[in-house]
Amino acid sequence: MRASREGNLYIGTILLWTFTGVIFLTLFFGLLGMATGVLSLPFRVFNQANRIVDKTIDADNVIYNYEWFKKVCGEIKAQDDIVARAQTAQAEFELSAGERSTWDWNDKNEHAMLRQNVSGSMNTRTKLMNEYNARARMVNRSIFNTEACDVQVSR
Repeated sequence: MRASREGNLYIGTILLWTFTGVIFLTLFFGLLGMATGVLSLPFRVFNQANRIVDKTIDADNVIYNYEWFKKVCGEIKAQDDIVARAQTAQAEFELSAGERSTWDWNDKNEHAMLRQNVSGSMNTRTKLMNEYNARARMVNRSIFNTEACDVQVSR
């Protein structure tokens, strides 16, 4: 009976050491993995920065951004002309219609329509300017900003 007890004690000791060894190895490799991840963090950040630079100077991206700035700059310049024509039309109407107190219903409607044209044109120009300026302030797009539109986009 004593041999049976010693055998059970021996098996229990082996199981205890095996279980302890498994836990120790699990903790060891877990901590090793965390340490490796922390040590490799600067390299992963550097790799991400390289990917951003590569994407920014990619030929397709360069062409797209250059064309976008040129296109929107042209749209802003065209919108300037539209605003000027709308303001001129409103001013000419006000001169030709005479005193406002003498306007009939049709004159008032015409004036309201012209005023809406001016307002709508100015709102469109402001929207284009805001979008242009927002992209021009982006670090990865500012290198594609065209100097010809800088004066046009200021308010």
